[in-house]
Amino acid sequence: MTLVSASAKPAGTTTFKFTVQAEHCNRLGNLHGGCTATIFDIATTSAIAPIAKPGFVRSYLTLILH
Repeated sequence: MTLVSASAKPAGTTTFKFTVQAEHCNRLGNLHGGCTATIFDIATTSAIAPIAKPGFVRSYLTLILH
């Protein structure tokens, strides 16, 4: 995963580049759910952290995936 860009203004944004390799895939050849969750976690946390109030990310951030 490579960071392409990041900005705290006007809202936190990050852009990453990731090339899926065979070792990232499940038996059906799709990106493994654990890998997807890790990428999502890193990307959203890195976008929120620079703009969050002190303690927000650690105490109040909850992500729900459906």
